[in-house]
Amino acid sequence: MKLLVLVCVLSVGVVFSVPAQKKDPKLDNTQIAKTKEIFNARCVRCHGIDGKGETELGARLHVPDFTADAWPEPGVTDADLASTIRTGRDEMPAFGKKLTRDEINHLIIYIHSLRKP
Repeated sequence: MKLLVLVCVLSVGVVFSVPAQKKDPKLDNTQIAKTKEIFNARCVRCHGIDGKGETELGARLHVPDFTADAWPEPGVTDADLASTIRTGRDEMPAFGKKLTRDEINHLIIYIHSLRKP
């Protein structure tokens, strides 16, 4: 019985001591190249090559400037961004059936990288 309690306590300690994921995820060069291809194919038409949204469609649709300090708006999480990419919003098409979860997550990392520190 004591051995079982000790194993359970040690197991709980291991579970809670696993380090959290990095807060500043990075893409490797291959992932960056693939994600740029996806961004260029799916996003540039409205959001522009630089993410500023300075395109004809971007102006008409009032897309956000991904390079602005005010983006994303306070309270908007990466999960919210992923949901928007998956399900679409207003005139933005849904990409949930066209992109994998990893591709969507990589797009979010890439979009965040467009903001210059």
